[in-house]
Amino acid sequence: MLKALLPETWHQMFSNLSEPMHIEPYWFDPERCIYSGVNGEDIAGLVCESESHLDLIERCPKLRLVTFPGTGVESLLSHPKIANRQLIICNSRDYASREVAEHTIALLLALVKRINEGDQLVRAGTWVDNEPWSRSLQDISVGIVGLGDVGRQVMTLLRSMNCKIFYYSRKGETEFARQLGAIPLELNKLLAESDVVTVHLASNEETYKFIGKNEFKLMKSGSYFINTSRAAIIDTDALLDCINERQIRGAALDVFDEEPLPLGNPLQKMRNVLLSPHVGAQTPRAIFQARLECLKNLDTFSRGSLRNVVGGHL
Repeated sequence: MLKALLPETWHQMFSNLSEPMHIEPYWFDPERCIYSGVNGEDIAGLVCESESHLDLIERCPKLRLVTFPGTGVESLLSHPKIANRQLIICNSRDYASREVAEHTIALLLALVKRINEGDQLVRAGTWVDNEPWSRSLQDISVGIVGLGDVGRQVMTLLRSMNCKIFYYSRKGETEFARQLGAIPLELNKLLAESDVVTVHLASNEETYKFIGKNEFKLMKSGSYFINTSRAAIIDTDALLDCINERQIRGAALDVFDEEPLPLGNPLQKMRNVLLSPHVGAQTPRAIFQARLECLKNLDTFSRGSLRNVVGGHL
Protein backbone atom coordinates (compact mmCIF):
# COMPACT_ATOMS: atom_id res chain seq x y z
CA MET A 1 0.00 0.00 0.00
CA LEU A 2 1.21 3.47 -0.89
CA LYS A 3 0.85 5.96 1.95
CA ALA A 4 -0.33 9.23 0.43
CA LEU A 5 -1.57 12.62 1.57
CA LEU A 6 -4.88 13.61 0.01
CA PRO A 7 -7.08 16.70 0.56
CA GLU A 8 -9.76 15.87 3.11
CA THR A 9 -12.38 17.19 0.66
CA TRP A 10 -11.73 14.01 -1.37
CA HIS A 11 -12.68 11.69 1.48
CA GLN A 12 -16.22 10.88 0.35
CA MET A 13 -15.21 10.35 -3.26
CA PHE A 14 -12.41 7.98 -2.21
CA SER A 15 -14.77 6.02 0.02
CA ASN A 16 -17.28 5.61 -2.81
CA LEU A 17 -14.86 4.31 -5.44
CA SER A 18 -16.17 1.19 -7.16
CA GLU A 19 -12.69 -0.27 -7.62
CA PRO A 20 -10.20 -0.54 -4.74
CA MET A 21 -7.01 1.52 -4.97
CA HIS A 22 -3.62 0.35 -3.71
CA ILE A 23 -3.46 3.53 -1.61
CA GLU A 24 -3.47 4.11 2.13
CA PRO A 25 -4.89 7.66 2.37
CA TYR A 26 -4.08 10.23 5.02
CA TRP A 27 -6.10 13.42 4.91
CA PHE A 28 -4.83 16.98 5.10
CA ASP A 29 -6.68 20.25 5.53
CA PRO A 30 -6.37 21.96 2.11
CA GLU A 31 -6.70 25.41 3.65
CA ARG A 32 -4.14 25.09 6.46
CA CYS A 33 -1.96 22.30 4.99
CA ILE A 34 -1.98 20.30 8.22
CA TYR A 35 -2.50 16.57 8.75
CA SER A 36 -2.42 14.04 11.56
CA GLY A 37 -2.27 10.31 12.13
CA VAL A 38 0.89 9.63 10.16
CA ASN A 39 4.58 10.44 10.30
CA GLY A 40 5.66 12.53 7.35
CA GLU A 41 8.61 10.21 6.82
CA ASP A 42 6.19 7.45 5.82
CA ILE A 43 4.49 9.44 3.04
CA ALA A 44 5.44 8.50 -0.53
CA GLY A 45 2.62 10.15 -2.50
CA LEU A 46 1.01 13.59 -2.44
CA VAL A 47 -1.94 15.23 -4.19
CA CYS A 48 -1.51 18.98 -4.71
CA GLU A 49 -4.54 21.04 -5.68
CA SER A 50 -2.76 24.39 -5.43
CA GLU A 51 0.71 25.87 -5.15
CA SER A 52 0.24 26.34 -1.40
CA HIS A 53 0.06 22.57 -0.99
CA LEU A 54 3.69 22.33 -2.09
CA ASP A 55 4.56 23.28 1.51
CA LEU A 56 3.76 19.67 2.41
CA ILE A 57 6.71 18.43 0.36
CA GLU A 58 9.20 19.69 2.95
CA ARG A 59 7.51 17.61 5.65
CA CYS A 60 7.76 14.37 3.68
CA PRO A 61 11.46 13.50 3.22
CA LYS A 62 10.73 10.15 1.51
CA LEU A 63 8.14 11.56 -0.87
CA ARG A 64 8.47 10.12 -4.39
CA LEU A 65 5.45 11.22 -6.41
CA VAL A 66 3.37 14.42 -6.57
CA THR A 67 0.24 14.49 -8.69
CA PHE A 68 -1.98 17.41 -9.68
CA PRO A 69 -5.70 17.32 -10.62
CA GLY A 70 -5.16 19.46 -13.69
CA THR A 71 -3.37 19.58 -17.01
CA GLY A 72 -1.27 22.73 -17.01
CA VAL A 73 1.39 22.22 -14.35
CA GLU A 74 4.40 23.27 -16.44
CA SER A 75 4.98 26.43 -14.44
CA LEU A 76 5.32 24.41 -11.22
CA LEU A 77 8.05 22.08 -12.47
CA SER A 78 10.71 24.72 -11.82
CA HIS A 79 9.35 25.60 -8.37
CA PRO A 80 12.20 25.25 -5.82
CA LYS A 81 10.20 22.88 -3.64
CA ILE A 82 9.90 20.52 -6.61
CA ALA A 83 13.13 21.18 -8.51
CA ASN A 84 15.30 20.58 -5.44
CA ARG A 85 13.85 17.13 -4.76
CA GLN A 86 14.01 13.79 -6.53
CA LEU A 87 10.30 13.68 -7.34
CA ILE A 88 8.09 12.31 -10.09
CA ILE A 89 5.45 14.81 -11.19
CA CYS A 90 2.15 13.68 -12.72
CA ASN A 91 -0.97 15.47 -13.90
CA SER A 92 -4.53 14.64 -14.98
CA ARG A 93 -5.21 14.44 -18.70
CA ASP A 94 -8.18 14.36 -21.05
CA TYR A 95 -10.70 14.87 -18.26
CA ALA A 96 -12.42 18.08 -19.38
CA SER A 97 -12.02 18.49 -23.14
CA ARG A 98 -15.76 18.59 -23.71
CA GLU A 99 -16.33 21.04 -20.85
CA VAL A 100 -13.68 23.49 -22.06
CA ALA A 101 -15.04 23.23 -25.60
CA GLU A 102 -18.56 24.01 -24.36
CA HIS A 103 -17.23 27.00 -22.43
CA THR A 104 -15.49 28.20 -25.58
CA ILE A 105 -18.73 27.97 -27.56
CA ALA A 106 -20.59 29.82 -24.80
CA LEU A 107 -18.08 32.67 -24.97
CA LEU A 108 -18.21 32.67 -28.76
CA LEU A 109 -22.00 32.98 -28.74
CA ALA A 110 -21.89 35.73 -26.13
CA LEU A 111 -19.44 37.72 -28.27
CA VAL A 112 -21.07 37.26 -31.66
CA LYS A 113 -24.59 37.78 -30.31
CA ARG A 114 -23.37 40.70 -28.16
CA ILE A 115 -25.11 39.33 -25.07
CA ASN A 116 -23.11 41.40 -22.59
CA GLU A 117 -23.64 44.62 -24.56
CA GLY A 118 -27.37 43.99 -24.76
CA ASP A 119 -27.58 43.32 -21.05
CA GLN A 120 -25.80 46.60 -20.29
CA LEU A 121 -28.13 48.56 -22.58
CA VAL A 122 -31.29 47.20 -21.01
CA ARG A 123 -29.98 47.81 -17.48
CA ALA A 124 -29.28 51.41 -18.51
CA GLY A 125 -32.85 51.85 -19.76
CA THR A 126 -31.82 51.85 -23.42
CA TRP A 127 -33.40 49.94 -26.27
CA VAL A 128 -32.36 49.01 -29.79
CA ASP A 129 -34.46 50.06 -32.76
CA ASN A 130 -35.19 47.76 -35.65
CA GLU A 131 -31.62 47.60 -36.94
CA PRO A 132 -28.96 44.86 -37.27
CA TRP A 133 -27.59 43.89 -33.88
CA SER A 134 -25.60 40.69 -34.32
CA ARG A 135 -24.68 38.12 -36.94
CA SER A 136 -25.95 34.65 -37.69
CA LEU A 137 -23.44 31.89 -37.02
CA GLN A 138 -24.00 30.51 -40.50
CA ASP A 139 -22.62 33.78 -41.88
CA ILE A 140 -19.34 33.81 -39.97
CA SER A 141 -16.04 31.95 -40.10
CA VAL A 142 -14.30 30.56 -37.03
CA GLY A 143 -10.58 29.84 -36.96
CA ILE A 144 -9.35 27.19 -34.54
CA VAL A 145 -5.67 27.41 -33.60
CA GLY A 146 -4.59 24.00 -32.35
CA LEU A 147 -6.34 20.71 -32.99
CA GLY A 148 -5.78 18.73 -29.81
CA ASP A 149 -8.59 17.20 -27.77
CA VAL A 150 -10.28 20.53 -27.00
CA GLY A 151 -9.79 21.91 -30.51
CA ARG A 152 -11.46 18.84 -32.01
CA GLN A 153 -14.36 19.10 -29.58
CA VAL A 154 -14.82 22.78 -30.50
CA MET A 155 -14.79 21.85 -34.19
CA THR A 156 -17.44 19.17 -33.63
CA LEU A 157 -19.74 21.59 -31.82
CA LEU A 158 -19.24 24.31 -34.44
CA ARG A 159 -20.09 21.92 -37.24
CA SER A 160 -23.68 21.67 -36.00
CA MET A 161 -23.98 25.47 -36.23
CA ASN A 162 -23.22 25.58 -39.96
CA CYS A 163 -20.48 28.19 -39.72
CA LYS A 164 -17.39 28.05 -41.90
CA ILE A 165 -14.52 26.44 -39.98
CA PHE A 166 -10.84 27.15 -40.54
CA TYR A 167 -8.09 25.50 -38.55
CA TYR A 168 -4.36 25.65 -38.05
CA SER A 169 -2.51 22.58 -36.86
CA ARG A 170 1.23 22.14 -36.70
CA LYS A 171 0.59 18.56 -37.85
CA GLY A 172 -1.00 19.81 -41.06
CA GLU A 173 -4.28 18.57 -42.52
CA THR A 174 -6.10 15.88 -40.54
CA GLU A 175 -8.67 13.30 -41.60
CA PHE A 176 -10.87 14.24 -38.62
CA ALA A 177 -11.11 17.85 -39.79
CA ARG A 178 -11.60 16.85 -43.43
CA GLN A 179 -14.64 14.74 -42.54
CA LEU A 180 -16.18 17.75 -40.77
CA GLY A 181 -15.58 19.98 -43.76
CA ALA A 182 -13.05 22.20 -41.98
CA ILE A 183 -10.48 24.04 -44.07
CA PRO A 184 -6.76 23.93 -43.15
CA LEU A 185 -4.94 27.28 -43.36
CA GLU A 186 -1.55 28.64 -42.46
CA LEU A 187 -1.70 30.66 -39.25
CA ASN A 188 -1.34 34.09 -40.87
CA LYS A 189 -4.11 33.40 -43.36
CA LEU A 190 -6.40 32.00 -40.67
CA LEU A 191 -5.95 35.15 -38.58
CA ALA A 192 -6.68 37.38 -41.56
CA GLU A 193 -9.82 35.55 -42.71
CA SER A 194 -11.58 34.44 -39.51
CA ASP A 195 -14.40 36.38 -37.87
CA VAL A 196 -13.61 34.59 -34.60
CA VAL A 197 -10.23 33.13 -33.61
CA THR A 198 -10.11 30.64 -30.75
CA VAL A 199 -6.84 29.23 -29.38
CA HIS A 200 -6.41 25.65 -28.14
CA LEU A 201 -2.69 24.95 -27.85
CA ALA A 202 -0.68 23.24 -25.15
CA SER A 203 1.52 25.58 -23.14
CA ASN A 204 5.23 24.92 -23.61
CA GLU A 205 8.41 26.63 -24.79
CA GLU A 206 7.36 26.40 -28.43
CA THR A 207 3.98 28.06 -27.84
CA TYR A 208 5.07 30.80 -25.41
CA LYS A 209 3.45 34.02 -26.70
CA PHE A 210 2.61 32.16 -29.88
CA ILE A 211 0.02 34.83 -30.63
CA GLY A 212 1.77 38.18 -30.24
CA LYS A 213 1.84 41.69 -31.64
CA ASN A 214 2.45 40.66 -35.24
CA GLU A 215 -0.27 38.00 -35.17
CA PHE A 216 -2.89 40.27 -33.60
CA LYS A 217 -2.20 42.90 -36.26
CA LEU A 218 -3.11 40.34 -38.90
CA MET A 219 -6.57 39.72 -37.49
CA LYS A 220 -9.60 40.72 -39.49
CA SER A 221 -11.11 44.09 -38.64
CA GLY A 222 -14.17 43.65 -36.44
CA SER A 223 -13.26 40.10 -35.44
CA TYR A 224 -13.18 38.48 -32.00
CA PHE A 225 -10.49 36.57 -30.10
CA ILE A 226 -11.01 33.77 -27.54
CA ASN A 227 -8.51 32.07 -25.24
CA THR A 228 -9.58 29.21 -22.98
CA SER A 229 -6.27 27.33 -23.10
CA ARG A 230 -3.32 28.97 -21.30
CA ALA A 231 -2.49 32.65 -20.80
CA ALA A 232 1.19 32.17 -21.69
CA ILE A 233 0.23 31.29 -25.27
CA ILE A 234 -0.68 34.91 -26.03
CA ASP A 235 0.94 38.28 -25.43
CA THR A 236 -1.73 39.92 -23.29
CA ASP A 237 -0.27 43.41 -23.70
CA ALA A 238 -0.41 43.00 -27.47
CA LEU A 239 -4.05 41.90 -27.18
CA LEU A 240 -4.85 44.99 -25.11
CA ASP A 241 -3.23 47.23 -27.74
CA CYS A 242 -5.12 45.46 -30.49
CA ILE A 243 -8.46 46.07 -28.76
CA ASN A 244 -7.67 49.67 -27.80
CA GLU A 245 -6.68 50.41 -31.39
CA ARG A 246 -9.97 48.85 -32.53
CA GLN A 247 -8.14 46.33 -34.68
CA ILE A 248 -10.58 43.72 -33.37
CA ARG A 249 -14.03 44.17 -31.89
CA GLY A 250 -13.56 42.26 -28.66
CA ALA A 251 -12.27 39.21 -26.84
CA ALA A 252 -13.17 36.57 -24.28
CA LEU A 253 -10.66 35.13 -21.82
CA ASP A 254 -10.87 32.32 -19.28
CA VAL A 255 -7.13 32.33 -18.47
CA PHE A 256 -4.82 35.09 -17.29
CA ASP A 257 -1.14 35.80 -16.71
CA GLU A 258 -1.86 36.21 -13.00
CA GLU A 259 -4.69 34.34 -11.31
CA PRO A 260 -6.82 35.50 -9.61
CA LEU A 261 -6.82 38.56 -11.86
CA PRO A 262 -5.76 41.52 -9.67
CA LEU A 263 -8.31 44.25 -9.11
CA GLY A 264 -7.54 47.20 -11.36
CA ASN A 265 -6.25 45.14 -14.28
CA PRO A 266 -6.96 46.98 -17.57
CA LEU A 267 -8.99 44.03 -18.84
CA GLN A 268 -11.58 44.64 -16.13
CA LYS A 269 -12.37 48.08 -17.53
CA MET A 270 -13.05 46.90 -21.09
CA ARG A 271 -16.73 46.44 -21.84
CA ASN A 272 -15.98 44.56 -25.05
CA VAL A 273 -13.94 41.91 -23.25
CA LEU A 274 -15.66 38.98 -21.53
CA LEU A 275 -13.84 37.55 -18.53
CA SER A 276 -14.43 34.27 -16.73
CA PRO A 277 -12.39 33.03 -13.72
CA HIS A 278 -10.68 29.99 -15.30
CA VAL A 279 -13.77 27.82 -14.89
CA GLY A 280 -13.96 26.13 -18.28
CA ALA A 281 -13.21 22.76 -16.69
CA GLN A 282 -15.07 23.30 -13.42
CA THR A 283 -18.06 20.98 -13.71
CA PRO A 284 -18.89 18.17 -11.27
CA ARG A 285 -18.10 15.51 -13.87
CA ALA A 286 -14.77 17.06 -14.85
CA ILE A 287 -13.69 17.63 -11.24
CA PHE A 288 -14.47 13.99 -10.43
CA GLN A 289 -12.52 12.78 -13.46
CA ALA A 290 -9.50 14.96 -12.62
CA ARG A 291 -9.42 13.60 -9.08
CA LEU A 292 -9.85 10.05 -10.32
CA GLU A 293 -6.88 10.50 -12.65
CA CYS A 294 -4.77 11.60 -9.67
CA LEU A 295 -5.76 8.54 -7.67
CA LYS A 296 -4.98 6.30 -10.63
CA ASN A 297 -1.55 7.93 -10.87
CA LEU A 298 -0.88 7.04 -7.23
CA ASP A 299 -2.35 3.56 -7.58
CA THR A 300 -0.27 2.81 -10.69
CA PHE A 301 2.90 4.01 -8.98
CA SER A 302 2.20 1.82 -5.95
CA ARG A 303 2.05 -1.18 -8.31
CA GLY A 304 5.41 -0.41 -9.88
CA SER A 305 4.41 1.53 -13.00
CA LEU A 306 3.87 5.14 -14.04
CA ARG A 307 1.26 7.13 -15.95
CA ASN A 308 0.63 10.80 -16.82
CA VAL A 309 4.22 11.77 -16.01
CA VAL A 310 5.04 15.37 -16.97
CA GLY A 311 8.44 15.84 -15.36
CA GLY A 312 10.70 15.31 -12.42
CA HIS A 313 13.20 12.57 -11.70
CA LEU A 314 12.27 9.05 -12.74
